[in-house]
Amino acid sequence: HWFAAVGSDTTVPLLTFLSAALVNLFVPSGGGQWGIQGLVALEAAQSAGIDPGRLVM
Repeated sequence: HWFAAVGSDTTVPLLTFLSAALVNLFVPSGGGQWGIQGLVALEAAQSAGIDPGRLVM
């Protein structure tokens, strides 16, 4: 919930993108990366009132 607490509807997607870049260094598979980050990202979007489609894209 840290992303939602410190972010806005503009910064949460940006923070998600930057954290995905970091995770990608250690988990190069897109499916594996989504498995690690997906639930956290979607919960942050829901907490911040952001459309999940906007966050994912």
